[in-house]
Amino acid sequence: MSRRSRRDRSLWVVDPARSAIRFAVAVGHLAGVQGCCARFSGLLVWDDRSGQPVAVGVEIDAGGVVAGQTQCDLRLHPGDFLDVETYPTITFGSRRLDVLRADRIRVSGALRLHGVVRPIELEATLAAIDPRPDGCDTMRFTATTDINRYDFGLRWSQPLDGVRIGDRIHIELDIVAVRVEPGADLGPVPAGLDPILAS
Repeated sequence: MSRRSRRDRSLWVVDPARSAIRFAVAVGHLAGVQGCCARFSGLLVWDDRSGQPVAVGVEIDAGGVVAGQTQCDLRLHPGDFLDVETYPTITFGSRRLDVLRADRIRVSGALRLHGVVRPIELEATLAAIDPRPDGCDTMRFTATTDINRYDFGLRWSQPLDGVRIGDRIHIELDIVAVRVEPGADLGPVPAGLDPILAS
């Protein structure tokens, strides 16, 4: 669906080339499996009057989630774990962003993973806002959260190299977003992000 940004709020679009979404799962007592999300998109709605965020949404192509280890990647996408054919996308959306102090924000929203929707919280830090003369302002923020994979039906429990995979998944986001001019045509918007534009 193609939408135009509202004039009373600024809309920021995630730049995947300068952003990263990473995850880590413990294996035994070690750091274990670490990977990233290679394909994703995102939107942020910002209230310019209050100087605070209003809503945020991220959509991840589940088929682009990679662990960087052949043994893990072979098991990551089929039905025994992410089942990307049945659940091709992972989405997160929030309209509750509580500013704790000038640069710290608690983001409360809903994560849809493996067909299961559950509330989660992320602790976010606004690193910088860089105004540009050409109007293409940029914003950088980081965020972290931890989820229990069993809460989302990710119950694959076969050992990796003889060691059990942990229950908790640590997720880190390092995001750069670019401000969109009022009235700009955003082009096709992923279905998981479309509700954010209604904020």
